[in-house]
Amino acid sequence: MNHSMSTSQVAMRAVQHALDVIAHNIANADRYAFKRQEVVFSDVLTNRVAQHGESERGAGRWTLPGITESGGTNVASVRAAFGQGALVSTDRSLDVALDGQALVAVVGARDGATSWVRGGSWQLSPVRDGLMLTTASGDIVQSVDNAPIVIPPNHTVRIDERGVVIAEPQGGGLGQEIAVLNVRSVLRFDVLERVSDDRFVLPQGVQEGDVFGAPTNVTVRAGMLERSNVVLVQEMSALMLMQRAYQLNARALISADAMSGMVNNLRG
Repeated sequence: MNHSMSTSQVAMRAVQHALDVIAHNIANADRYAFKRQEVVFSDVLTNRVAQHGESERGAGRWTLPGITESGGTNVASVRAAFGQGALVSTDRSLDVALDGQALVAVVGARDGATSWVRGGSWQLSPVRDGLMLTTASGDIVQSVDNAPIVIPPNHTVRIDERGVVIAEPQGGGLGQEIAVLNVRSVLRFDVLERVSDDRFVLPQGVQEGDVFGAPTNVTVRAGMLERSNVVLVQEMSALMLMQRAYQLNARALISADAMSGMVNNLRG
């Protein structure tokens, strides 16, 4: 396989990966709290050909004359884009959305591992001492004390804009503050790893203090949900761009194969 064919083949594989990511974004455009994914490309085996010495540098020229040869492009990473999605009212007290660049901590009911979400349709699950606040998938919502949030029996729940969980007696009366959601501002989104469409974890060896900080310019919106930040117009534009890139590399591969055939025929 000559260099042109290998370059086109590597690029086509990277573009196919990008097409899969865009298709996944489009498929989840209507999913609450979904964060679109972005593909980051990188060069493969960049090489300088016919590079001259410093003496060949012309006046006013910063780079040396020569040719930069690449082995194609590859997918360096796929990262989540944490742009704010539109907030929609649901009038359900346990629907929670975060307005700002932040996440809230939850703990897996099965594995006990801490992960981070953007809110969602929460629920109350029965436990011995009352009702425990959990996500729709059963993960345990955490307080700032890294403890479960348990609502006393015969109480309803209200969550204010600071993330304070207030238990109010069903028959009327003064509510009491029982916990505060463990909401953290995100300082480095690029470090977080996605484990599902709406859950993120810290990589092994990374400390929370390196990624999270105290909540700043963050508002907890109870009775609301955050829509996906996928913009279909942008995704369709990116889809067409990647399709053209795939067609270009496919045409280059066909041309390289045809030229190789011509060379073989000449040798014969």
